Amino acid sequence: MTSTETGRIGEKAPRCLSLVLGLTAVAAAAVFLPSRARATTANDICPGLPPVCTVTGTHVITPNSVLDFGTSALVVTGTLDAASGSRGMYTIKAASLSVSSTGKILATGSSTIIGGRITIETTTDITVAGKIDVSNDLLGGEIVMKAGGAFTTTGKIWAKGSSTDGSGGFILVEAEGNLSAGGELLATGGSQSEGGFIALVSNSGDVTMSGTFDLNGGGGGGEIAVEASSGSIFLNAGVLVGIRGTGGCSEDGACGDAGFADWLAMNDINFFGKLDASPVGVDTSGGEVTMFAGRDVLINSSNAVAIDCSGGSFDGGEVDIEAGRDLDFRSGELRTFGESGGSGGALSLTAGRTLNVLDEIFADGRGIASSGWQIFGGEVIIFSSADVNVASSIAVAGKDGGGGVLEVFAGNDLTIASPTTASLVLDTRSLAGGGAGGDIRLTAGQNLTLGNKVILESDGSASSPRAGKAGPIIVDGCTVTSDPTAEVLARGQAPGSLIKVTVHDTGTLAGIFNANGTVPGTIDIFYRTTAPGMSGASFTPPATFTHNPALPACPECGDGIIQVGEDCDDGNTLGGDCCDATCRAEPNGNPCDDGSECTTESCLNGFCIPRLKVKCSNLGDVDCSGGPNQPDPNDALAQLCLFVGLCGDPDFPAPCNTNSYRLSVADWDMNGRIDPNDALSSLGIFVSLIPKSGTPLGACCP
Repeated sequence: MTSTETGRIGEKAPRCLSLVLGLTAVAAAAVFLPSRARATTANDICPGLPPVCTVTGTHVITPNSVLDFGTSALVVTGTLDAASGSRGMYTIKAASLSVSSTGKILATGSSTIIGGRITIETTTDITVAGKIDVSNDLLGGEIVMKAGGAFTTTGKIWAKGSSTDGSGGFILVEAEGNLSAGGELLATGGSQSEGGFIALVSNSGDVTMSGTFDLNGGGGGGEIAVEASSGSIFLNAGVLVGIRGTGGCSEDGACGDAGFADWLAMNDINFFGKLDASPVGVDTSGGEVTMFAGRDVLINSSNAVAIDCSGGSFDGGEVDIEAGRDLDFRSGELRTFGESGGSGGALSLTAGRTLNVLDEIFADGRGIASSGWQIFGGEVIIFSSADVNVASSIAVAGKDGGGGVLEVFAGNDLTIASPTTASLVLDTRSLAGGGAGGDIRLTAGQNLTLGNKVILESDGSASSPRAGKAGPIIVDGCTVTSDPTAEVLARGQAPGSLIKVTVHDTGTLAGIFNANGTVPGTIDIFYRTTAPGMSGASFTPPATFTHNPALPACPECGDGIIQVGEDCDDGNTLGGDCCDATCRAEPNGNPCDDGSECTTESCLNGFCIPRLKVKCSNLGDVDCSGGPNQPDPNDALAQLCLFVGLCGDPDFPAPCNTNSYRLSVADWDMNGRIDPNDALSSLGIFVSLIPKSGTPLGACCP
């Protein structure tokens, strides 16, 4: 297997591993019944192996055959099928493979209890418009396809468990180029069994998902891994990826949780569809979704819900999304709430630069409290090294177990504001049962703004004999500003409720701050230099203002110290030197200049990185003759020969056959060309009239 298969994909495929082991064990005990004549080699199907081999009619494949078509392009318009009565394990190798709309490649196991195993390997492209099927009643089989070029499917690729107790199988598609997955990719389980495993991997291109991806199973959702090792992942609008536990429970009442999704892109993830990892059955939890992009993540779903990891009648699942640069969550709710009997799940959003939250997030516990069973709010963590913009509500409320935790951190500016006249609510309350409210912690390295119609709520609840305090609301910024329409509410039913605001530079407070429920709480305002201005702010109870000069100073771009919210700090606020005027890194590869004649420089992660122009180990060796006494007279002659045009690049061995190399070893005056002066310098160095270090080029070498 490739490193891709055994790396991140393998980490997320425990059920897949058990499936493969199970298939191997059953295959060892299989008995192959007599059948009609079978094809055992590629030559049985296409005698002589012409450049294009077109398969028509039906060909029955002998078990464990390797059909090696060599350099032939294989076109399947008919049917390749495993022998009747056998599990059907066979391998196809060809230059390329095209399965037409009428073509079929099958290993369904026939009368056996598990599907077969089909392996397809090509040196160039694979195109599937027809059907590849290893489904079986009890256990879907395995399909492994590896394309040396691009992979495209608009057809049907199935590894289903077809019966009530049937488990989904295994589908792996790996392409060196772009991978486009339309049509149907199905690894479904039956109403009382688990979904299977699908992996889509592009090693040097993009992965585009435009078809149907169904890994649902009554006994538990399956697992889908998608990886673009050098490119991007696209989930097109209207596409549904299903890894649900669909609620068909076994006789003992056990039902399956939702499954797993693990997506990795070196460049971007563009998400326009829906991923459903929500179960239906009793006592079932939501699934787990992990996404990482080296550059940007865009979630702009055409559905009302983009990612659903809500619990069935148990806890919500987990969502973890990380972008190396920007994370832009525009539309389609993110859900990890716990349904009728469950607590909220966990959700994490992380960005290296700007992070936008423009649609709703739900990680609340919605269950009904019962004896010995408490309902908690979940956890939402939002983190960016630069700016965070929150323009939609976030629910992390709980019940008798207490509200959840909401933390938002911005290295630069944090802005929370409703774009409409409707309220934007950050909610960690306990809604019933006497639970305590949860934490709200907001931190900004620069400006923190509680804008239009923002409500922060962390109230506790009361239910005799229990009473809960409110959760702490902590607001910490270099400058802190609250709008007149903003409300900060931490109203407890027990002692200990707290609102704390810390201002490291300046601030202006307006709106309502209330820490009094049935029991009074505390409002503390800390400031480093100047107390924040009041613009009609209402404090209940009255706030306590404390001057604390020991508080950290605000990060300042240009002070030469890289602090939170800065990619770099080169001691100035000038652009064009890899670190821009706001201490953000300029694009990698931009040219820069460190003032040295010996190096060429380019930007890398905010720094100007030099690269030596000189090949010190080969200094003077123009003709690649080697030896300890370079340059020699032949090098001088080669320089003159090149200058007058009597010889050229093909006359010299590598690496001496490029001008860039010759400049790095023999442009003694560093004027950008090989000329007679360089030839004279070579002779002068050879006869010891001048030292190498006496030339500009030689002086660059220690």
